[in-house]
Amino acid sequence: MKEIDAAKFKQIVRLGMEHLFRDRETLNRINVFPVADGDTGDNLVHTLKPVYDGMDDWQETRLDETADRLAQAMLRSAKGNSGVIFSQFFFAFAQAMKGQEAIGPADFSLAMEKAVRETYAAVADPREGTILTVLRHTAEEFKRLALSGERYQVIFEKAIIKAREILEKTRDMLPQMRKAKVVDAGGLGFFLFFKGMSAAMSGRPAGDGPDAGGDFDQPPRAVDPATLAFCAEWLVRPRPNGAVRPPGPKGPGRREPGGPSSRPGGAVRPPGPKGPGRREPGGPSSRPGGTVPPHGWDREFFKELLRSRGDSLLIAGDAGLFHLHLHTDDPQAAEAEIARYGEILSRKVDSLRPADQDHPLPDVALLIDSAVDIPEATERALGVEVVPLQILLNERYCRDRLEIAKEDLYRRMRAEKDLAVRTSQPAPLDFKTAFEAALARRRQVLFFSLSSRLSGSFQGALAALRLLPAADRARIRIIDTLNVSAGSGLLFCRALRLLEQGLDVETAAADVEGRRGQVVSLGYVESLEYAVRGGRLPAAAGWLQRRLGIRPLVAFEKGKLVRKGALLSARNKERKVVRRLLRKLSPAGSYSLGIVYTDNPQAALLLEDELAKSQLKISAMYQVVGAAVLGAHAGPGTFCLFALPDPETAG
Repeated sequence: MKEIDAAKFKQIVRLGMEHLFRDRETLNRINVFPVADGDTGDNLVHTLKPVYDGMDDWQETRLDETADRLAQAMLRSAKGNSGVIFSQFFFAFAQAMKGQEAIGPADFSLAMEKAVRETYAAVADPREGTILTVLRHTAEEFKRLALSGERYQVIFEKAIIKAREILEKTRDMLPQMRKAKVVDAGGLGFFLFFKGMSAAMSGRPAGDGPDAGGDFDQPPRAVDPATLAFCAEWLVRPRPNGAVRPPGPKGPGRREPGGPSSRPGGAVRPPGPKGPGRREPGGPSSRPGGTVPPHGWDREFFKELLRSRGDSLLIAGDAGLFHLHLHTDDPQAAEAEIARYGEILSRKVDSLRPADQDHPLPDVALLIDSAVDIPEATERALGVEVVPLQILLNERYCRDRLEIAKEDLYRRMRAEKDLAVRTSQPAPLDFKTAFEAALARRRQVLFFSLSSRLSGSFQGALAALRLLPAADRARIRIIDTLNVSAGSGLLFCRALRLLEQGLDVETAAADVEGRRGQVVSLGYVESLEYAVRGGRLPAAAGWLQRRLGIRPLVAFEKGKLVRKGALLSARNKERKVVRRLLRKLSPAGSYSLGIVYTDNPQAALLLEDELAKSQLKISAMYQVVGAAVLGAHAGPGTFCLFALPDPETAG
């Protein structure tokens, strides 16, 4: 073969992904660098699977357009250290393809060379003995063979030999690998991917031959614990021409939900040390070097901005769209700085603690859909997997919390007067993928869904369950919470406490299913405008609400959203809502409470103050930014209270 065109490029990339997917668990097991958190395989699958699933719908006929489509998709779905490096490599590779309808070996090798160079530049502290080393030596061998006139099939076959040789050497290049006696997991991931591409070039299925990953599948002999608490990632669109958003006050409600005095079932992130570089975000004059970059906030600027915030810093992409990766003790402080110079389109924050290290539930994986709001500290500490609902913004679908953050959704709803927001259930494949990943980590799975009377999420989970083998289906328990947001979250926290007490999954599930009707709620809606925009109410309803100046109140009862009257003005609205809620609660009982808000953290603090002044007995309380499915119906400015009676006082 003399040239690779768009169709062939798609074919070899697909087979490369398939080859990597089947060794996911091997990559997890040998993962010791940069931290031994056992998720390299999961992160690479998370990075590549959404791209793989969407490739059948691609209509591009030119190679450069296809490569760009791949790069953009991968940049958005990237996760983890190796996933972000993968995405950067293909992003730079696509840039080198511009203007090419098809490409020969020599130009292909030059594109690989550029991609390696740009990938090294994207890493704040590049280390030899990692995936970078495997990438570089493979590209060098590819270039040597291409410039000598070899055909594609021969080049790929011989480059694989070099890649394997270098991969073996990573056992001894870094202290972590020497101590653990394993190869670099990210390097193995690339080797598997490239081996699949080679198989495609030779016309062989990716599964032919010995299990390549199995050759390196050995448990690490010794590993060092992570020194930082979180792996944080942000998809960022830099502000044009060096524009800076003024720093806002910290404000109420910015603390970690579920603090020590009020956490339902959740561990709390300890405050990180101040450490060097923990200054307040600066303005334009605080740019490293002292001046605004000529083309806005570029990669080097963000690298310097975040370097002192932690380690494992990667900046993938270019000035139009960056994917930032950082290991840190304080993701919120890092995000506050980033937000001054760029629009944050999505974020991910995961615990760096290995999945099985000191886990309070060693046998049970906990899953929720993205309409279930639990304390953020609990979600991070337990590694709770979130299955994303789909959000339709005008004509564009986004996966909730993965491709758009809740805070960003509400910001856009305020700013874009023509933005119509609708939600739909998660994609069936997202359920299946989440179930399979959870089963690989734990013996049993407990999944919490928002109300089946509000969404098809519960039915989608059941449909995905039927796609699994019978033995796996028996290990998964799905709960229809008949609630939403923190109403579902309080039931989750109740089940968590029961599991931590040693009860089995079935007993815990039966208990919370029996308590679904005990959740009491009351919410305030600032405007019906957003429900009108999304087509859920006629325009006349919004006009009447504006004309009369009333503020609707809502609640969730028997799994559905219902109207519960209105306030005639917004004055003292938090006090009024608390008083109305208290009328629905028993003064003799004690309750767990969830406070939900959209873009108004001040309201959450005022609600907490009003509750503290009341005579209500509160056993636990947390506050959280409300799920997108709640905000899409009710809009910014909304807040809601949820209460679940404690078992000894219920009834």
